[in-house]
Amino acid sequence: MIKLNGALLRPQIPRPIKYDSKSCTGKYVDDAFAAASIDMKATLVQDLSVRPKPLQFHQRTGHILPQPQNTLQHCISELKEFTIINNMKINQSKTNIMMFNTARKWVFPPEVYFQNGNNLELVKKIKLVGVIITEDLKWEDNTNYICEKARRKLWILRRMKGLNLDNVQMLDVYYNEARSIREKCVPVWHPGLTIKQN
Repeated sequence: MIKLNGALLRPQIPRPIKYDSKSCTGKYVDDAFAAASIDMKATLVQDLSVRPKPLQFHQRTGHILPQPQNTLQHCISELKEFTIINNMKINQSKTNIMMFNTARKWVFPPEVYFQNGNNLELVKKIKLVGVIITEDLKWEDNTNYICEKARRKLWILRRMKGLNLDNVQMLDVYYNEARSIREKCVPVWHPGLTIKQN
């Protein structure tokens, strides 16, 4: 995480890591993400290329995003350069792209790629820092995941109750083991919950 610090800053700020002769060097790079907002009405153009039929879902309106306006592609290219300079390697098999778009008239195929020219895989659902995010920004999958994970922790409380442990100890375990799971990143997903999910 230290090694990756500064990679996606705008503008990029070099943050060299200095080691003395007694320390050993190590690299651990955590996940990173980048987002780009696109004004589709002002940016998209008609796709004049001949694409193989049948068209994919994001190709149906016949629009494309020109490469000079593809800010996410620029970000990926800069990140690739950063990793080369810092002797790191991007795991391309775990690198995906997700599109949040509610428009029906303005759709385009998200074409973001590394130097090999293969487009990144477009996913509908991803787990980011323990939160499941879907392309429609609905939280049913995340709610089910949280409830199932918290439910698996309840056996601890049942076991503690069977051993006649103190209620204060049980409450402490509940806060640390079950409630912490149920309230992780709650400001992100709670406003979007339905009554049933609540």
